[in-house]
Amino acid sequence: MGVPSVQLGPTARIVGTGLIGTSLGLALRRAGWDVSLTDPSPTAAALARDLGAGSWRAPTTTPTSWWSRRPRTSSPT
Repeated sequence: MGVPSVQLGPTARIVGTGLIGTSLGLALRRAGWDVSLTDPSPTAAALARDLGAGSWRAPTTTPTSWWSRRPRTSSPT
């Protein structure tokens, strides 16, 4: 039986591991943050992980934007 891991420091999840996401992950890791990376491209996520930007988490669902979840009002006719 394993012992559950406990994260004591700040955590961040970066969605998108292009130039900006990877750079942000590297900066946060240097500052002591626990960073998880998500990207629809496994190749891009693996490269960011290999560069040390964080640990890769496979996306489990397609993210939806706040715009698609906003309350709808009836449109004027």
